[in-house]
Amino acid sequence: MLQFLQKQFSGDAKKALLALVQCSRNASIYFANLLNDSMKGPGTRDHDLIRLLVTRSEVDLLSIRETYFSNFRKTLVEEVAAECKGPYRDCLIAIIRGNSM
Repeated sequence: MLQFLQKQFSGDAKKALLALVQCSRNASIYFANLLNDSMKGPGTRDHDLIRLLVTRSEVDLLSIRETYFSNFRKTLVEEVAAECKGPYRDCLIAIIRGNSM
């Protein structure tokens, strides 16, 4: 299915359809990858990081945290702590931990 979409579509339509298929296959893997992408490389894509954490916080963030650790061998808290600073970092970590403290 992914190969077909990659060959038949381009641009935003291709991106949207690939995201839809990947998310429907395994949402936790899809969102863990997006979180990792938002923090890798120089700088952090703060808007993406905030949007992902806030929108998934009451839905499936616990599952995403577990998947993130399985895929990247680092906890989501460790990664955010390394990439972000100050009260902003503390706020993101509080969202990640949720009620599991």
